[in-house]
Amino acid sequence: MSDPAFGGVLLRMDGVVHSGDLAVQSFARHVASALSAEQSLAVLAGMRGFLEQKPDLLATGTELAGPELRTAEDGERAVEMLAVAAGLGASRIDAAREASRSDLSASAWVIDPPDGLTEIVDALAGRARVAVLTERHDPAAGPVLDACGLTDRVEQVLLPVSSAIRHLVPADGGSDRLLMIGTRWAGELHTAAAAGFDTAMVDRFGQQRGMPTWRVPQLAALVDIVRTWITAP
Repeated sequence: MSDPAFGGVLLRMDGVVHSGDLAVQSFARHVASALSAEQSLAVLAGMRGFLEQKPDLLATGTELAGPELRTAEDGERAVEMLAVAAGLGASRIDAAREASRSDLSASAWVIDPPDGLTEIVDALAGRARVAVLTERHDPAAGPVLDACGLTDRVEQVLLPVSSAIRHLVPADGGSDRLLMIGTRWAGELHTAAAAGFDTAMVDRFGQQRGMPTWRVPQLAALVDIVRTWITAP
């Protein structure tokens, strides 16, 4: 990677680098496999209702998880809420999530980068460090980056966001400019904003959480914003 002119850009893996629902659907399937037939149907219907914004299916999910399901920040959180409401413990939920990441790893070859991703990374090349937030030992991270053509163009930085920020914007000198592009306010974009950095939320489900610097429904809407940000004084 070229030496950057300043700071860096953090990209969330799920919802930004890849915007498909393979992992969420797999998560729901693994949760459902541990439940009764009735609860299983409610979890799958709730997941589909949330992702596809279908009121009738979402109503089935809210009967299980309550009205808060409608306010989940993303599909993974919605499935987690459904699993908790169905009575699954943390260890079973974590196992289902881990299995979904293995499934995503095996299916990553079908993933296409979302519109706007390549243009954003191109605009940043040689001008800012670009990093993707990943979970420790996530088997899907490498395959997804390969599928999106990013393996040699980005760094992988482990969550939490506070650690990633310290990696990209060291306290002992250098630029203090950073932009985080994500889908979650709580614990992610909020952390960057609280540290004084710019934030951009891809708010696919229109939840209107938090106060990001920019809010867009799809990543492609950030291309011109990033190009302006990178050239600003």
